[in-house]
Amino acid sequence: MPRMDPLARRASKRWNRTARTRVDTHGYPARHFALGLPDGEGRDDVAALFEHVAAEVRAMGLKAEDIISITYEEIIDEDGHWPNFVVTFSPRKHLGPRGR
Repeated sequence: MPRMDPLARRASKRWNRTARTRVDTHGYPARHFALGLPDGEGRDDVAALFEHVAAEVRAMGLKAEDIISITYEEIIDEDGHWPNFVVTFSPRKHLGPRGR
């Protein structure tokens, strides 16, 4: 693995407060996308939203080891509730030679 600038290495480390462990991403990028259902009838159908996320993960070819997190959130504004998922992933093609 090529040497990293010390400041870049420090910036690549995240602190997971829940598990109280430090995760080193070794400078490899994490990507994310958010998915919700279109405005209108059925936009609050969480089961359909699960299916939509599963279809997108399948279409992107992501594997279990690529997924960092899948987070459910609900945005509430003057138009109502907007359930959505945020998927954070790091594709294997961005991983180092040992797959870490």
